[in-house]
Amino acid sequence: MAVKSKATNGRHTGNGTSGSENDPEAVVIPRLKILRLRLVVRGITPLVICRWDDKVKADMEAKTEGKAANKKAPKDPEAEWNAARHLSTEGWDGVHAGGIRAAIIDAARSVEGLTMTALKQAIFIRADGMCPKGTPLVRIDGKPEKFTTMCRTTTGVAYPRHRPIYKKWSLTLNLEVNEHLVSRDAAVNLISLAGFTCGLGEWRPTSPKSRTGDMGRFEIATDD
Repeated sequence: MAVKSKATNGRHTGNGTSGSENDPEAVVIPRLKILRLRLVVRGITPLVICRWDDKVKADMEAKTEGKAANKKAPKDPEAEWNAARHLSTEGWDGVHAGGIRAAIIDAARSVEGLTMTALKQAIFIRADGMCPKGTPLVRIDGKPEKFTTMCRTTTGVAYPRHRPIYKKWSLTLNLEVNEHLVSRDAAVNLISLAGFTCGLGEWRPTSPKSRTGDMGRFEIATDD
């Protein structure tokens, strides 16, 4: 898939080649060809999102700095699950664009001859917006609800955790692909593979702490 080239001697020209055609060490660099894809994907299984609560992050930073920890206030389930949503500056719910790209790259594990390193340089996600702190987001078409599960601390103490769940959801993905490395059909098939095997969000199949989960899986609905 990758374009092979010989060692360079440092010379280059403006027409996409390096050195002369008669130079056996010349490197031919093809003109960048960016493929732009617009895909609509829909959820196969519910999507569970878990953004780090700003208050939790502030408490963790205070602890690492040796500051006195604030006394924990009683839990507010409604505030907790709403705080876990990715909200854009315009108020809509989203998925971290980096998480979508990570799923696509992770899917390369199932493709012989395609390395994750090469794919990191070949495919990118264009965000629909950002959260107030700058996180790039892709908009979720779906309604969030409160999702409560029982979790355990490192000492084994059980406690309820509240997060947003999108039972019916879809995303419109705008992708930029280096077509010299990945063709259009290969990119579409790779995204389909990522949706089936990797998923997004919490309890996805590739989540480090929940390998048995199957949340956040998706399929391609339409492509352009």
